[in-house]
Amino acid sequence: MARFFLPPSEWSSATLTGDEAKHFAQVLRGRAGDTVTVFDGEGRRAEAEVLHVSKHEVSLKLQEASVPTPPLPAITLAQAIPKGKNMDLIVQKAVELGVARIQQKKKKNTIV
Repeated sequence: MARFFLPPSEWSSATLTGDEAKHFAQVLRGRAGDTVTVFDGEGRRAEAEVLHVSKHEVSLKLQEASVPTPPLPAITLAQAIPKGKNMDLIVQKAVELGVARIQQKKKKNTIV
């Protein structure tokens, strides 16, 4: 399925113009009734049905637009260095929980 950039200001009219329209009409030889994906460069995207195709303009009917979920915060785990091989288990479980960074801290009671 073809993907096309549709600026946020044009989502209300849902019309491809310029190079995007020319690419769909002449290169891909798209026709009315085809389905395309449009995106706005800010994370929003939607499926769209092509209503009308001309050399300089492609009219679309937008389906349901999906808005991206905000990214999760990057969590840093500050961990005192444990005895033995316990650090392996700590790293494994931290990664499973989605920790982005692990900082090892040497404390006064740490035995290396």
